[in-house]
Amino acid sequence: MPPLSLPFTISPRSLAKPFDAACARLDSAQFASSLWSRRLDVWTSDPAVRQLIANRLGWLTALDFVAPLVPRMRAFADSVTQNGFTDVVLLGMGGSSLAPEVLRQVLCSPARNPRFRVLDSVDPDAVRAAMARAKNTLFVLASKSGSTIEPNVMAEEAKRRVIGEGHGDWAKRFIAITDQDTALHRRAVSEGFRDIFVNPSDIGGRYSALSLFGMVPAALMGLDLDGLLTRARVMEQACRVDRASENPGVGAQKAPGLHRLEVEDVPHASLEMPDLVSIGAEFLRWEVATATAGLLLDINPFDEPNVQQAKDATRGLLDRYQQQHQLPFPEAHGSSSGARLTLTEPAVEALGGSSADAFLQVAKAGDYVALLAYLPSDDPQWENALQTFRQAIATRSAKATSVGFGPRYLHSTGQLHKGGAPNGVFIIITADATEDLAIPEAPYSFGVLETAQALGDFQSLDRTGRRGLLVRLSKRDVDQFEGVAKQLVEAL
Repeated sequence: MPPLSLPFTISPRSLAKPFDAACARLDSAQFASSLWSRRLDVWTSDPAVRQLIANRLGWLTALDFVAPLVPRMRAFADSVTQNGFTDVVLLGMGGSSLAPEVLRQVLCSPARNPRFRVLDSVDPDAVRAAMARAKNTLFVLASKSGSTIEPNVMAEEAKRRVIGEGHGDWAKRFIAITDQDTALHRRAVSEGFRDIFVNPSDIGGRYSALSLFGMVPAALMGLDLDGLLTRARVMEQACRVDRASENPGVGAQKAPGLHRLEVEDVPHASLEMPDLVSIGAEFLRWEVATATAGLLLDINPFDEPNVQQAKDATRGLLDRYQQQHQLPFPEAHGSSSGARLTLTEPAVEALGGSSADAFLQVAKAGDYVALLAYLPSDDPQWENALQTFRQAIATRSAKATSVGFGPRYLHSTGQLHKGGAPNGVFIIITADATEDLAIPEAPYSFGVLETAQALGDFQSLDRTGRRGLLVRLSKRDVDQFEGVAKQLVEAL
């Protein structure tokens, strides 16, 4: 096995003092040993918060749990191939789908049979594309709580399609990955799913990559489970080192040479993996790093209240839709290339009377700009257009930028957007699908759900004092979007 490339290089040099100070704080708290021994006093003195954290530290022993199950996962994956399935589609959201999607992109061969696909979108076009071969598809319904709306409505559509293909025993074409005794667990048992993989309940979604939520999909992709877990185990041992500056998950190690970015004053870290299967080690490293960052930022890295806030906002909008048969769109502040532009109140104040198409002028030093698109995440045209827009903003403004697809980002970076520092500038982009898709047994469609999630997050950004712009395209047309993007960038 190639040695893990544990060091990473931090740049620019101006970060050296803050980095040393952070390491000193972590060493003083004996953070590494406190984390692995589950000493809760390092986090908080509040008994209620301590109990919440105690119920979310199962990821520290996830390797011990999942390693003995490797033979079972391999045997199940072999049976899927032997039983003639040509496709596997994972239905999930947030922590249940992000690691499988990374594994698919990095390690899974496009030529593999059965093909593996992740559906973590309620966009009608995305749902339709993912279920196009339902006749010979195994559906993996992955949900920690079992009550998340997105995978549940996806599953209802998958069930409808499987039955429509003539499979009366539809449940034998589904498996579940969930926690013990959730609604999904009980449903899978009562309806006779093909198989059920029960994960420890004390592993949170953002720490679930090396649990059954990541490894069952990895098995179905035909990946090297032993290699992934072995690399993770080596990283685990390295992350137990007490001294922060020598711990690859808590701090960093000095490395020879520096791969410098062209913009030397942009804070960044670079690392190299010896091989692709070492992504198992990186999963472990960044779980530890997430916990470490939470301590340094004085936030709870095991809770996500603003994710629930966005869910509640969406539910309220869907309730209004059921009563009024339409969603309540906010009043527009302007237009661009035929699209409606609506600002949050903090954005209106920051613009000081300037028009909505000058929105990007609100970005100041130290801010980042996030593009949040409620569009098909697997459409190359939209991906290219969004990345071109992002790069133009970065070039013109010298700001950090990102692209996230909704509702996926609501379950990950959405917590940072609304619960982190108020230095984010957000552009939400929506456009109705040309052809909507009904949700079986629901009073609203996939398109309505997607739009309600966009509006719900816009409301949440407004209520948490964030500067946001809602771009409502009149049609799902890349050319129209590029016209809006050009006008917004030129206003910089």
